[in-house]
Amino acid sequence: MIGNLYYGEEYMNKDKLKELVKAFDVLSDDIKDMDVNRGSINEPLCGTPCCHAGLISIVAKDLPELQDIYNYNDDYRTYEDNYEYDIWADTLAEFLGFVDMCCLRDWVRDNPKLWGNKFGQDMFYYPSAFVGDSGKKLTHIDIINHWKQVLANIEKRGKEMKPSKLKEFVNALDLLSDDVKDWDVNMISCDKPSCDTCGCHAGLICLAAQELPEMQDIYTPLYLSESGRRGKRDNQYIFYVWSSALAIFLGFKGGHELEMWADNNPKLWGNKFGRDMFCGWRAFTDDEDKQLNHRDIINHWKQVLANIES
Repeated sequence: MIGNLYYGEEYMNKDKLKELVKAFDVLSDDIKDMDVNRGSINEPLCGTPCCHAGLISIVAKDLPELQDIYNYNDDYRTYEDNYEYDIWADTLAEFLGFVDMCCLRDWVRDNPKLWGNKFGQDMFYYPSAFVGDSGKKLTHIDIINHWKQVLANIEKRGKEMKPSKLKEFVNALDLLSDDVKDWDVNMISCDKPSCDTCGCHAGLICLAAQELPEMQDIYTPLYLSESGRRGKRDNQYIFYVWSSALAIFLGFKGGHELEMWADNNPKLWGNKFGRDMFCGWRAFTDDEDKQLNHRDIINHWKQVLANIES
């Protein structure tokens, strides 16, 4: 399977996570050392602050935006308790950029390396999300340190772009003819793909790969895997394959990781829509009336390289 492509709209907001971690740091040692009494989903103690969601309720006093989100959800509370699990869990998720706790848990499930273990989906239910299967007694400091490590993992992942490979890619784009550079990009949204043509971002990568033997070498096994899974296709511009080939060439594991890098590094990418690089015009221009062409994409990648090198 061509892996790590992600089609959901939910991405961890690194800046908000950084705010959360800073707020954790100013908590008193007494709070940090509190045991987490919620041993499992079968032992809820949501009338106390001694759980993950309860810890969020405590730290919210230093995060007005988090408190505001919670107050907005106040109508949905089922009983009068400041530490109500489901509201604070949803509040945390929304603060971090997700729709609700289910979407946050889905993100953690899909990113075990960033979370740090394979149990992250249980973050509101079982201690294993933070201490694995060690059997260790969970405390607030374990939860705090775990979130710190998640932030460190995300920031490390954001540095995985290989500037030397990006420079090779940009140089290959420069060698394309003016006719190719001036082609209109027909893929204007996820709902209107034109992946049977080279008039899209992934198709442009395919054309540039003529000058990049290493990328061709990456593409071939991916294409064989994809065509075997989906049925043989003669079309060389298969979106899934070329987006993954570029990502691997640049140092990532797949298209999703490249999209996530752009999303987590808006200053390097140049805007906050980098995650749409394979499915929408706004990743490359803020003018919704502009007809995007290959030259716009090429110039954008040149600027990304310049931003990284500076």
